[in-house]
Amino acid sequence: MRHRATRTGQRIDLSAKEFPLLILLAPREVVSRTQIASLIWDIRFDSDTNVVEVAIRRLRAKIDDPFPDTS
Repeated sequence: MRHRATRTGQRIDLSAKEFPLLILLAPREVVSRTQIASLIWDIRFDSDTNVVEVAIRRLRAKIDDPFPDTS
């Protein structure tokens, strides 16, 4: 199942893991890697894995890269 978000009216297709990650990070509150791993993947955090960083990088590529920086 694909989830969709929009930015400036443009649809962004998100995977089943990217959508809850976006919802978790959208309020711009600090969330630890351990919390993200637990809430999104239901796993205990393993410091040797970069799954959280990779997922956030892919999500940012979808929601930020196609749009010009307006700051």
